[in-house]
Formats: sequence, structure tokens, C-alpha cells
Amino acid sequence: MFLDGFTTLTVAAALTVLITTLHIDFARVGLLISASFGGMFVGAIVLGAASERFGRRRIFVFTVATFGLLSILAACAWNFASLFWLRAIQGLGLGGAVPVAAALIAECLPARVRGKTFSLTYALLFALGYVLAPLAGLVCIGLFGPEVGWRALFMLAGLALPFRSDCRANLAGVAALAGFERPARRSSCSHPHVGGKNTSRRLRAWTHRAARSSDAGRPFRLSEVFLEST
Repeated sequence: MFLDGFTTLTVAAALTVLITTLHIDFARVGLLISASFGGMFVGAIVLGAASERFGRRRIFVFTVATFGLLSILAACAWNFASLFWLRAIQGLGLGGAVPVAAALIAECLPARVRGKTFSLTYALLFALGYVLAPLAGLVCIGLFGPEVGWRALFMLAGLALPFRSDCRANLAGVAALAGFERPARRSSCSHPHVGGKNTSRRLRAWTHRAARSSDAGRPFRLSEVFLEST
């Protein structure tokens, strides 16, 4: 998630250099900045839904590979149009990676500590990418000059590509840093009166009580069943 935040902000970090090297007029600067966000909007909806159908891990690998590869290709952009469309396609991967990764990490954490740990391991890494992207841009442009520096910055964001090859281990590492492992499969609800035989018994009780109440001509109250079975 660090690379998600880092990649999102690379254009802003190198914006002044991009304007001069690619000869972008000020009227199109806003379009360039919004290109990846437009792609993120579409990617979050489409790929988030696809992860429910084809599996979260598979879609997560695809999204990370997409924005990692497109970061490298964007470093080879030669004008405004090429950079705009490469960033827009890259946004599809970025937008899909955020909700899918959130779901995968949340599944590794028990409910009692999910909020606190999620904010430390997920949101903090995302914010750290926002902080380090401008600093990395300053270093790259200072070392390599304006013509090559912004391309080196985009190449750094391409580090997401090798991350893709072992995403399961990396996600497990996030949970391990938090001190947790993915819990064993269990009933969808931990309440003692829901799940398995208790659910079947409760449903039969509701059915019988509703039938008796209908025959007696009085209203059926679910609270009576709960009181009887507790």
C-alpha cells in the first residue's frame, strides 16, 4: 500500500519538471493530474466487483502488476497525450488495488483489533507513500537532472511489479507485523444462538409459533421465541 500512495503522487511531485520537459501548457495540467484519479474511480468499481467473482488474490495480483508496469511505461512517455493515457490506465490498477487489498488485510485480522491494526498497517503505509513521493522526486531530479529525474521517479514506482510475484507472502507479512494470523474458517456469526443447529432450531420454532398464532387469531411476536430459547 506504500507504493499505491507513492505512485498516486508521482505526477504532482514532478509536475514543474513535466511542464517544461514535455511542453505542457497550463490549461492541460489539471487534466494530467486528474488522469489517474479518473482511472481509479473506474478501477475501484469494476475490479472491486470482479474480485468477488474471480477471487481477491487473483485480482490483487492483476491490479498491482497493472500499475507497476504502467509506471515503467509512463517513464517512457514522450508527450502530454502519451503520459495522460498511460496514467489513466495505470489508475485502473491503483483504484482496484486499494479496496481489494483492504479486504484481504481485514480478513487477516480478528474483529476485536481490526480497526486499530488496520489503520496502522494499511492507512499509515498509504500516507507514508504520499510523504516520501515528493522527497524521492527531489532526490531523483537533483541527481539526474530534470530530463531524466522524473523518469527515474516513475521507475521507482514500478517496484510494484516484483511485489506482484509474491503478493500472498507480502499480505501475510502485513498481518505478521501486526502480530496476527488469518483465523480459521468459522461460522459467519459467533453468537451462540446463530449458526448450525441453533439456527435450524430457531427457524423451526418461529414457523411453529407463527402457525399457532395464526390459528388462534392473535399476532405473532418474535420476542416470545427468543425468550423461550434463551
